[in-house]
Amino acid sequence: MITAIVQTKDQGAYFGSLSYLPKAGEAIKMTNARRLYRWAGAPTCEEIAAGAPHALAVGFGWWEPEVYLSEVVAVFPVNKKENDHE
Repeated sequence: MITAIVQTKDQGAYFGSLSYLPKAGEAIKMTNARRLYRWAGAPTCEEIAAGAPHALAVGFGWWEPEVYLSEVVAVFPVNKKENDHE
């Protein structure tokens, strides 16, 4: 499984697990997903995924066992080594 942040055209950005890296425009199923609804300190989803140390104030929505997302715009695999703050 790949832990990633997925940005969509109309559904916002989600953090969760993917079984593969989708192509732009593709519809996907994401498991263990949470929507990112606000963040501070990092201007982009890419910086959050990369583990930017200043991207600490991230607001997540409810956990969903799986979500179906249409029109993927970008996928940012999460750098787990950089993001192990917990």
